Amino acid sequence: MLTLNRITTPLKKGVVFTILVRYPLLGVFSLFVLSTYSCNTTDSQNALYNEIGFDWKDFKKQELLSSDFIIFDEILKPHQIIDQGGYLIVSSLTSDWGLFVIEKSTMKIVKKMAKIGDGPDEVSDVWQLDKGFDDQTVWTFSFTNKEFSEFSISSGDQNPLRKIKITEAGYQSLSANWINENAWIGYQNIGASRFAVFDTLMQKKKSVGLWPSSSNGDPLPDNKTFILSRLNQGYTALSPDRKTLIHSNIKTDAFEIIDLNSGKITKVIGPIMQELEYTLSGSGASLGVIVDENMKNGYNHTSITKEKIFLCFLGNSYQERREKGIMSENIFVFDFKGVPLINYKLDRSIKALSVNENERKIYALTYEEEPGLAIFHY
Repeated sequence: MLTLNRITTPLKKGVVFTILVRYPLLGVFSLFVLSTYSCNTTDSQNALYNEIGFDWKDFKKQELLSSDFIIFDEILKPHQIIDQGGYLIVSSLTSDWGLFVIEKSTMKIVKKMAKIGDGPDEVSDVWQLDKGFDDQTVWTFSFTNKEFSEFSISSGDQNPLRKIKITEAGYQSLSANWINENAWIGYQNIGASRFAVFDTLMQKKKSVGLWPSSSNGDPLPDNKTFILSRLNQGYTALSPDRKTLIHSNIKTDAFEIIDLNSGKITKVIGPIMQELEYTLSGSGASLGVIVDENMKNGYNHTSITKEKIFLCFLGNSYQERREKGIMSENIFVFDFKGVPLINYKLDRSIKALSVNENERKIYALTYEEEPGLAIFHY
């Protein structure tokens, strides 16, 4: 395990008016205009941040996992999966129904729900799943329409039990996880804070993690925080019992363990530890970012148990995934201090997972020509 020092690297590909900084204090790749901005942080922020690195050899155990495999013809391009109350709930972004309920005892689809559409009992998409606090229901987060919907798993009702619309204060949220029955946290698209906590009335209650500020202490403008948000975007998973959020970065091999009680952030980087390479497009409010297609990407999905963090590790580039048709062939396991425990090598490529610690099973959605459900015994 390594403690990382500050690294500064010039941007490549002719982008001469910006610099790229791996910024240990805030755990992000930060973008600054040289003539205007410089890094500015406080001692209190520094005390809450820790950054560690690891290599392949740091795993205490490596093991090959073989899978049982099932194809469900009705589920087109499965997206995410949750193990809840004796059922597997699988989402799809391309089917007429957004959610499919699979009874684990029979491994049969027993229910379809979340009809895709614009009607009052329909959802525009099922971007993210959340267990919530009732093992007989599941929550969805719509990225397009910015709303939560709660669905019953075991009843015959296919329509949402309730919907909660995300209004202006939370509208910049790119993810959504319930902290308790009255509060949720979202990764922010723009603004000074990386994450924000909202109540069910959509009032912002708290900021979690801040982007760097300008040299005079003012927040960076929205077009700069938009770039930082895009570069650090990834999947979020939350442990309500621990009040701990896991944010895994898809573009780089890094994930963060965020204690919502103390505000402490531990960023774990590895095992590739490459510099992020990207170019900028446009300017002003139209400023955008393009990441090098040949960069090795990081983590695609996360599942949390009481004691461990399970991450789908990519370790390949967008170009490689497009040519070879593979995604994650490794699952990394960490404890909540960021210590690498196990590297599971898989017999097939996966894109999402849900871990049942009591059953010692990993339920995973595969990424292949005919995707399905893989069941790994660990």
